[in-house]
Amino acid sequence: MSPTAQLLAINSSGVVKLWNIPSGDIWQLPFNTDGERSFENLIAFFPDGKQLIAQVDDRLRIWNLESNQEIEVEEASGLTVDLFPSQLRFSPNGYFLVWDGTTNFTLWNYSGNVVGKFESAVNINHIEMTPDGLYLIAFTADEQVQAWKMPSPQ
Repeated sequence: MSPTAQLLAINSSGVVKLWNIPSGDIWQLPFNTDGERSFENLIAFFPDGKQLIAQVDDRLRIWNLESNQEIEVEEASGLTVDLFPSQLRFSPNGYFLVWDGTTNFTLWNYSGNVVGKFESAVNINHIEMTPDGLYLIAFTADEQVQAWKMPSPQ
């Protein structure tokens, strides 16, 4: 759901669709994709609501909703997905993007640079960030809670 609650985004089998809730219109984003490797929950609006990020194939792809264009992100940016991630999240200050694999997390800034990596000894079921953006909280498969201090925005 977009921050304005006007758009709902769905990522299914590498096809990203947007639903304009007030009008009922649905449209598909024209990402160039082979549809091979996509995960339905890997989609998120940027906190300002002007961009959308989704996993399509093995990359995190960014779409500018105002210009209706994909934002080209260089392959070397670190936005390539090697594992089978399960969640995308922005910190409350809108600066960091997080995804987790089975036991690890990677933090990126808006430029696509990796700014932190975290690892858990057990599988992670869910991640959240504290409202102040200071901590990353993980809920583990063995019903424990782990917390890591987030790096400061640069």
